[in-house]
Amino acid sequence: MRIEWWLIRHGLTEWNVQHRYQGHSDPALLPGEASGLEPLRLELAGVDFSAVYSSDLVRCRQTLEYARPDLMERCVADRRLREMDFGAWEGRTYEMMKDDASYRAWIDDPQRVTPPGGESWQAFRARLEGVRQELAAYSQALAAGGRLRREDAGQIRGNVDGERIDAKEMRENAVTMGESAEEMRENAVTMGKPGGEMRENGELMQENVEVSGEHAEVVGEPAEPLWKCTGAMSEHIDVRLETSKVLPRNSRTIRLLIVTHGGVISLLSSMLEPGLGFWDTRLPPGGIKRLQWEQ
Repeated sequence: MRIEWWLIRHGLTEWNVQHRYQGHSDPALLPGEASGLEPLRLELAGVDFSAVYSSDLVRCRQTLEYARPDLMERCVADRRLREMDFGAWEGRTYEMMKDDASYRAWIDDPQRVTPPGGESWQAFRARLEGVRQELAAYSQALAAGGRLRREDAGQIRGNVDGERIDAKEMRENAVTMGESAEEMRENAVTMGKPGGEMRENGELMQENVEVSGEHAEVVGEPAEPLWKCTGAMSEHIDVRLETSKVLPRNSRTIRLLIVTHGGVISLLSSMLEPGLGFWDTRLPPGGIKRLQWEQ
């Protein structure tokens, strides 16, 4: 039995183009972004997903609606899938804040400095660790041949063939995926460098999570993987740049579709793939990263 998590980065917004921090703010996709998401739509066409999740922000929900409108009804939204909260800095650009001492301190050490009114790195990681554990438990239950019942608002919603599994067998706080968004299409974004380095001209490199700093590192205790995932078992599908080679889509595969933000994808990937750092995963808007495990 194979388990796959398809991690989708949302499409492009006007704030992406303007290099504004988005975080928990809720700008919609660009009016013409449907055409930009056409490669994603083709990649997802006809794929059977056991469950579908999204950040609760409109840019993620719109991405799913463009790519697979048939999945909207059973999509579970969870605000824990949002990008990092940048607080008072949301809607602002590097040029607007480059002389602000607190902002410069955060760029240099994002793990020890928190945006005013925003989210600390530790809180961001803890939030996604909860999601990781719950999705892992859910995936394992589905692989065992079960289907969950949604008995209350605090439970994961699933839709797969097989016997039902009582929700109390799962974690008490099941994933209720939400909405969020913030990434940029390659032709409108300045991609950052591993380690959060700065551009030579001093402008902030907009990374997947739009949080970086000169010589900053993402550290902390690595999460214990619930499966052993090697580089050979993970696949970047850059649907904006090339036609991907899709692995066999057989009936013995449990697939979860997760539409979220670049920083979320980077952090989840580093939690699940031993030896992978946060800055090692960078996707363009509408890009896919697929994690795979053999059960």
